[in-house]
Amino acid sequence: MTGSMNEPVINQERTDDKMRAKRRRWEAGFKAKVGLEALKGIKTVAQIAREYQVHPHQVSQWKGEVSQRLPEVFETGPTVQIQES
Repeated sequence: MTGSMNEPVINQERTDDKMRAKRRRWEAGFKAKVGLEALKGIKTVAQIAREYQVHPHQVSQWKGEVSQRLPEVFETGPTVQIQES
């Protein structure tokens, strides 16, 4: 994908010689960044949406994804048990 983390990749498709609406596709790192910021709760969803120029509903969706999938980060790999003396 091209574009920086804050710039969407524009996907253009042609059908019957008419241009469809441009669809923005955000990179995973950008979605995680926005979702995590929403999860922190310091700013409102509306504030975050304005700052990153995305729809508030999209921010809420990414927040839910981060909340749901963040525990997976800690599930992989061996676990270490600490013995108390």
